[in-house]
Amino acid sequence: MTLVHILNFSIPIACILLIGAGLDKMCKPDVPKQEGKD
Repeated sequence: MTLVHILNFSIPIACILLIGAGLDKMCKPDVPKQEGKD
């Protein structure tokens, strides 16, 4: 695999993981009930 293939494969996965972790931290802190923001 070339560097381009590695980047094309890893960047989307990294973005998905970062977005998932970000949403997790945004949803969990002190908001037991989901109101207003999803």
